[in-house]
Amino acid sequence: MFNNINIIGVGSFVPDRVLTNYDIENMRPDDIEPENWTNDAWIFPRTGIRERRVAHDSWASSDLMVRAAKKALLDAEMTMNVIDLIVTSTSFPDKGFNNPRTSEIVKDKLGARQKTLSVCEDAACAGFTWALERACMEMLRHDFKHALVVSGDKVTSAVNYQDRSTCILFGDAAGAVILEKNSRFGGIYRTLRETNTKYIEAIEIPAGGSALPYIINSNPADFYIKMPGGADMLKVIGGEVIPQLYNDLKQYARRGEVKFIIPHQANARIIKTAKHYLKNFAGEVFDANIECFGNTSGSSVPLALDTIYRQGKLAPGDMIILMGFGAGFIYGANLIEWSLPIYKP
Repeated sequence: MFNNINIIGVGSFVPDRVLTNYDIENMRPDDIEPENWTNDAWIFPRTGIRERRVAHDSWASSDLMVRAAKKALLDAEMTMNVIDLIVTSTSFPDKGFNNPRTSEIVKDKLGARQKTLSVCEDAACAGFTWALERACMEMLRHDFKHALVVSGDKVTSAVNYQDRSTCILFGDAAGAVILEKNSRFGGIYRTLRETNTKYIEAIEIPAGGSALPYIINSNPADFYIKMPGGADMLKVIGGEVIPQLYNDLKQYARRGEVKFIIPHQANARIIKTAKHYLKNFAGEVFDANIECFGNTSGSSVPLALDTIYRQGKLAPGDMIILMGFGAGFIYGANLIEWSLPIYKP
């Protein structure tokens, strides 16, 4: 028994409500002149985004995660009764200070067995890649055969729709996979995780934590996403991080060339820059989800994986790399040999 850890089920969920660039154009605050606001002609060339999804006001990140998890279970033809481990990742936990943790809320909403271990691996927009590694470590260390890994982000709960620099970017989503420890070929070969505090304040939500908890006299804008160093990260991620992660992982690809790089769907310019700097890469860098879903934080990687899978583009033996990067500055990447058969609706 090789104890390979394979993905045996994939699922994702996006809300029904669509927020287009034209909708955002019509959200212009009364005190801002039209020429100082935004529109599709300004947004799309700079981001590659035309629309994004928005969850219902009464929903939390866990509600998105539960729906994605159920789809992954259905794809794996399994129920929660066989899941030994749940690993969640979110940048937008249900409760303040993540108490109780969203991992336990998801466990409860899914009706998992009480002996099923639930843990969280919150790592901003790199969350899913880190959660996969956490699941692998837990499965190899303990007698866990099946795990659910799910990332979900109700990002719009922290979006300031009076800030044109950030409200154009974000949408809500969740994605999940079911893992199995077995003797099949392939599996999750290697994971890289790194942090770089040089850009620690490039993306942040200043208030709402222990450093600046809620008080009556707080600046309301400090409870929303701010990106004072976003432009710097565009260059660093596209020009340095993605190419370096690829170069570091490709040597471990046991079945030849990498077919897909599936990066965090943050901004089309990041991926365009990465394509320029990825030397001798003959595969595809996936960027198709940016236009219709926008930046869905840590959920974007499993959502993109599910998109490619359901398009029938993945076959047994294909080598793929998942990449996530986000506030902190934090990033991670997983090299995977795909083992599921080609998806057929």
